[in-house]
Amino acid sequence: MSTRSLELAQTLAVTLTAAQTGLICNSVLVVSAFSHSPTIETAKIWRRVYIRGKPLNLGIALVSGSLWSYLAYHTLDSRASKLYTFCAACVPALIAFALVVQKPLDDSILETAIADKADATHIKRLFDKWYALTAVRAAIMGSAAITGAWAIVSKPRAL
Repeated sequence: MSTRSLELAQTLAVTLTAAQTGLICNSVLVVSAFSHSPTIETAKIWRRVYIRGKPLNLGIALVSGSLWSYLAYHTLDSRASKLYTFCAACVPALIAFALVVQKPLDDSILETAIADKADATHIKRLFDKWYALTAVRAAIMGSAAITGAWAIVSKPRAL
């Protein structure tokens, strides 16, 4: 495998993973602001953002996971391979967490936004839970971004 291909994969993998971490962190900040004004309107805004962001985040996760897997495979004889494997494993961990742990809460917020009637306390409780779970998602991808960057810079030519 050419050095250029691996360098391109490294650049794209760490950039996409860091970008996804940033998107998730931005969601945490937005929902934090929403929880200070928990109305049906903020739930509706959350719903619109969620519907638009879900395919983008899934796409980024799948591409970055594929890139980390590619790097792990093509650097099998190096220490970096173990780090790349960790990064690649973060993607299915993120998706599993989102589907098993967070999806029921997402569905509750979506139903609340569609129902057009809910008290502020209920909406705040949903947003507070969502904030905490999304912070976990940010930590998963953030750890992949940091680990991947470390693998790249700690031994830049271990390709």
